[in-house]
Amino acid sequence: MKTFSNYITVLILLTSNLAMGSVCSAVASLGKNDALYFGVESKSNVGHYYFYRDGRRMLEPNNIKDSFLPESLGYYGLIDGGFCLKKGVQGHALIHFIEGWTVLSFWDSSGDSRPGSNSNFVIKGRHSFNEMVEISKALFPTIWQRFTFEVSLSGPDLTSNSP
Repeated sequence: MKTFSNYITVLILLTSNLAMGSVCSAVASLGKNDALYFGVESKSNVGHYYFYRDGRRMLEPNNIKDSFLPESLGYYGLIDGGFCLKKGVQGHALIHFIEGWTVLSFWDSSGDSRPGSNSNFVIKGRHSFNEMVEISKALFPTIWQRFTFEVSLSGPDLTSNSP
């Protein structure tokens, strides 16, 4: 059912906002493993894990060679808080481009109130902050719905499709 609601969200974006053309085409061009969320999926499922856009939890690979992600984005890399501001406020985001993937990272205690809780949206390709926000909202709407804080960029932005 989550997958169906994700596609409905994408269709609503397509029909309601033609100015979002580049974001919509980016969403449409992504493969099933090209957009991931790393963080706490819900308050009832505490713990930081990778999730596919259909809501399934990505299993931890036996070793990094079993993963399609670069090593720094794997479970044993920097993904769990390493890409966030060193001392930050909830929602103050950084954006990174790592080996063909864009990562939007910020501290987030909306799913887990323990210190160090964070959210990361990992999307294949190079995307600006605004594009990452819109793409991840379209693909992970239930995650974004729980944020009661503003997500704002606290560092340099990336220009889409830059080398």
